[in-house]
Amino acid sequence: MMEHQERALRQLLVDAARNLLAAHLNCGSAGNVSARSGHGMLITPSGTHPHQMTPADVVAMSFEGQWRGRKAPSSEWQLHRDLYCSRPDAGAVVHTHSPFATALACQRRAIPAFHYTVARFGGDDVPCADYVLFGTEELSQTINIAMAGRNACLMANHGAVVCADELAAAVTLAIELEYLSELYWRALQGGAPVLLSPAEMDAVGACYRDYCRIGRDPRPEFHAVATRPVRGLRQFGLRRHRLNNYRLGGIRERSLRGFHPVRVSRPSGLPPLDNRRIYKLVAAVDWQHAVHDGVWRGSADDLRDGYIHLSCADQVAGTLRKYFAQTGDLLLLAIDPADLGGDLRFEPSRGGALFPHLYAPLALSSARLLARRRHPLSAWERHDA
Repeated sequence: MMEHQERALRQLLVDAARNLLAAHLNCGSAGNVSARSGHGMLITPSGTHPHQMTPADVVAMSFEGQWRGRKAPSSEWQLHRDLYCSRPDAGAVVHTHSPFATALACQRRAIPAFHYTVARFGGDDVPCADYVLFGTEELSQTINIAMAGRNACLMANHGAVVCADELAAAVTLAIELEYLSELYWRALQGGAPVLLSPAEMDAVGACYRDYCRIGRDPRPEFHAVATRPVRGLRQFGLRRHRLNNYRLGGIRERSLRGFHPVRVSRPSGLPPLDNRRIYKLVAAVDWQHAVHDGVWRGSADDLRDGYIHLSCADQVAGTLRKYFAQTGDLLLLAIDPADLGGDLRFEPSRGGALFPHLYAPLALSSARLLARRRHPLSAWERHDA
């Protein structure tokens, strides 16, 4: 059983490293990811690009510093180890060199209470740890000091680090920290932003504790909560497993602060979807205009928000229920993410799930008609050509 759990966790660490790369939080072999495992940890190897990394490359380490594996552990293993030793609640640690967080760290700026969601990281700021040479015990010590009472910090002239109770939550926090860093960077372009007072941030913290209390489900996008693993189900390319009573899976899954893994079952008639693709639901009449124009520039909601809303395979059913249940002639388009390049971003929604957003017009050549539903009560017609 323990060997099976370790194999599963190794795969999840590889998948997490690849997803951080896809979300532009790391570049090349930069950054590292770990998860608590038994009386030690599993950590990504040193100097290995995520696309070349395999589960066998993930390194097993004891908290005394002994390791086994065919590759050496990340040079930042002490940082990870010391966080686990000082924080029994920590189940996963993610270190990134994400662009906006690192830019702020290079200015040695903490992120103050310019926005109420700063409280997501444990207090009224996200501190910036002092600069220390990478891979050293001294760096680990400065990180532990900066993260006292926090689940994230910036690392001066280096990057950022977050921790959470499980791997999926830690990856999502890393993405949210980068999003918050970008907001702060942009706010600074107009001068110093107005900060919330300590009393206002205390009130936010109290609301978060109530909002995310156990048993409360804050997610508006989804309805069904999965309580058991589903054989063969993949979410964002990640296999889902139950490990030591933690449900680990795609980076949209989390139990931290009340967010829980979810599974949206496929409505009858919706064709099978490929987790390697992303999808767009669009009214047929709107797509006809796109065919005439040669490009899809987005719906009214897309134009309002500044990007084209897309869905991963497991999100299509929820999007259909919430936004297109009564749409008459409806098309389901399949898109290869590789065709969209750097204009595609995975960003958190109000419910915490990561959705693909396209910050450019959608070329018709990138979208393939997968199915059509001519009436809200009619069946989906497959288009396999």
